[in-house]
Amino acid sequence: MGHGFAFWCVAAAISIAAAAAPTLAEPGPRPSAAIGKPFQLSPAITEFCAVKPPAMMCEAFEPQLKEFLAETRDPQWAAQVEPLIAKSMLVKGRSWAEIRSLECRRTRCALEYAVSTDDLNHDADGNQELDRLMEPTGGVVVPEVSPGGGGKIVSVLLWRKR
Repeated sequence: MGHGFAFWCVAAAISIAAAAAPTLAEPGPRPSAAIGKPFQLSPAITEFCAVKPPAMMCEAFEPQLKEFLAETRDPQWAAQVEPLIAKSMLVKGRSWAEIRSLECRRTRCALEYAVSTDDLNHDADGNQELDRLMEPTGGVVVPEVSPGGGGKIVSVLLWRKR
């Protein structure tokens, strides 16, 4: 799976958005401030996955997230891979998504990003080196409504070292 996986996650959220209860967005950190810091999920993700019965994608995502969180951080390896993931999220070399949280540990990485529902018609540039080093293992995609009324799709993607 390449950079098309990120686009698939965003596209899948469109079908979910109509059925899900919206959550109010909280302002996220600037992208550089979000990279390499302890991984955090947005309220949109935690609230969506807390609904009972949980969505199937949440049931598959939660054990994978726990595996990621159980790992210790290898700062040297993480410092090499995190920029590759951030770069893979560009569209034609320009920022497209708001990176809310991005952290790599020892063999796994997690990325949370948000995209305006008015700006979904893109495919991220991807990164061949990232595709060679890491394989996507899963993720979750949920809708979010901003206080001003604009909508976003919030996605979490998980990878592991090949």
